[in-house]
Amino acid sequence: DSMMWKLSRAGMPGAFGAGRALLLQLAHPWVTASIDEHSVVRDDPLGRARRTFQHVGTMVFGSMPQVMTSANQVRDIHEEIEGEVPMDSGAFQRGSEYRANEVAAMIWVHATLWETLAYMYEKMEGELTQEEKDQFYEETKLFAMLFGVPEQALPGDWNAFMEYNRAMWASHQLTVEENGIRLKEDLFDPRSVWMIFPLWVQEQVTAANLPPRIRDEFEMKYGWWQKFNNAWIMSGATVAQWMLPKSLERNPLYHEANARLEGKRVGTYNQFLIEALLDKERLVN
Repeated sequence: DSMMWKLSRAGMPGAFGAGRALLLQLAHPWVTASIDEHSVVRDDPLGRARRTFQHVGTMVFGSMPQVMTSANQVRDIHEEIEGEVPMDSGAFQRGSEYRANEVAAMIWVHATLWETLAYMYEKMEGELTQEEKDQFYEETKLFAMLFGVPEQALPGDWNAFMEYNRAMWASHQLTVEENGIRLKEDLFDPRSVWMIFPLWVQEQVTAANLPPRIRDEFEMKYGWWQKFNNAWIMSGATVAQWMLPKSLERNPLYHEANARLEGKRVGTYNQFLIEALLDKERLVN
């Protein structure tokens, strides 16, 4: 009955919103510098995406021991990520220190994930009531606390959370420099022929749904051609969601979690999807 499960079980909103969340994160100079200097995303983007989805999926759908193990692993990895901002970037001066586990930086990354999920869910699945948004936001606070973010550091409720997001979109704390644009190009660069169309779709949808200032700073085109492409992509996704049975349309990790609660193994099809996405046969052993 959790809103976190309700929003996360629909596979398409999270998948279609991935580029938006990532670029909102990259618009923060601390995040860009830390990924640029400490991440293997340029050399192994698929592996990096798999590890991210594995940790987030574990924290949403996993058993409690696995949740805590995953949270501690991510926090330990982030503990090693620190350095100096390489250039003057908006509100941050060259040489100023950044740390991945700093509370304000973690709150921003946290905000991009859950605001994007709710935003894309409403676009693809239907509007949420105020009560549903409030419940969802209270549940996201548990996710934040797994990373050591205290509740008192977070906006108090959903409306305050959205005010925080809008303020950040307009703030000089988000500034895209050359290193951010290069990372954006790497994210949408297909490394194989199989990824050309999926990444093209992701780029079109991302450009359509980013806040305009952030989209412009990333030098992403959004003219009539991009609007046309986004329209048919989103229409096609909506039709696909309507036609597909829930066993196919919903997140395979959600199916695994429900099977686990019933004392069963997840079915062959969803186990295949989990292995393809995460390179492991199931989320929780």
